[in-house]
Amino acid sequence: MPRSVSGNYDPKPGLTEVALESYKSKLFDMRLVMKMSDKDLQAQAKVFKAFCDPKRLAILEQLRSGEKCACQIQAALELTQSGLSYHMKILCDSGVVVSRQEGKWTHYRMSAVGSAEATSLLLKITTPDRDM
Repeated sequence: MPRSVSGNYDPKPGLTEVALESYKSKLFDMRLVMKMSDKDLQAQAKVFKAFCDPKRLAILEQLRSGEKCACQIQAALELTQSGLSYHMKILCDSGVVVSRQEGKWTHYRMSAVGSAEATSLLLKITTPDRDM
């Protein structure tokens, strides 16, 4: 392995100190991009997680006709309160559904912005990249 003057491993032999610092900086920048990319992928996975359960699809079908109180969804789908809460958290975290409180009741509706983003994401990841 190539060694630098200091005796440490030199990742790129023959680089000046300035060039080496630039190289290290680029590596650091690449790591940041990869981390941001991973964060973006996690957010995108949340969107698709919302659509991969039959109960959540049934909830979305209920919400297509407009805003519904949690009690209406719970009764229509014969879900327990904790079961509905679990599924609604996933749907809200995805951005496809939004909620609002009215007294002790929670009302849910489809998010136009979240639905458009989910549609755009699906189109983006299923369209071949012509530049590659």
